[in-house]
Amino acid sequence: MLLRLVLTVLLFGSTAAWAAEEDAKIEARVDSYFDTLRQGDWPAAAGHFSGRAQKQFRSMFTEVLDAVPQAEKDQAYAAFFGDNVSPKQVGVLSDRDFMAKFFSGMLGRVMKTIAVGSNNVVGTVYEKSDLAHVVSRTTVTGPGGVTAERMMVTSVEKDGDRWALALTGEIEGAAAAIRAQLKAREAAEKEAAEQK
Repeated sequence: MLLRLVLTVLLFGSTAAWAAEEDAKIEARVDSYFDTLRQGDWPAAAGHFSGRAQKQFRSMFTEVLDAVPQAEKDQAYAAFFGDNVSPKQVGVLSDRDFMAKFFSGMLGRVMKTIAVGSNNVVGTVYEKSDLAHVVSRTTVTGPGGVTAERMMVTSVEKDGDRWALALTGEIEGAAAAIRAQLKAREAAEKEAAEQK
């Protein structure tokens, strides 16, 4: 009986120590990511994502850009990546640089109107041994100085030997919503042209 108790304590004690060590690594990654957002360091922000997430992000938003009518491509590239950025320039970027350029264009404009304040980690929940979700209370100050607290969930996944951010359903949903709007607009324009 005593041996079983000792083995149980050792087993669960080592598991708890592993979890605490992993929690610290994961939470440090999330804190560092929010620091890069506050600083507007878009290459560093993109670097916090896993290689898989960077590739997935590029694929999703390339599909969106491919769906944009040719006459509006320059405007779309300017909206996503900033002024004077051509499809050719974006095409040669690495997945990480694509994400960083997108963050610079889109988040750069958004961050001029809001400020990310504190990001206090509440806890980490493991979905699998290589996928976890960090819950944090984040303070954001918007136009007019209005400050709000928001509970955030940041997903992280193993990327080789490091923990890195994973894409969230919010990002995937945004890309899908833009594609759906473009398809609906194209269908409406096609229908209107056929009725003439």
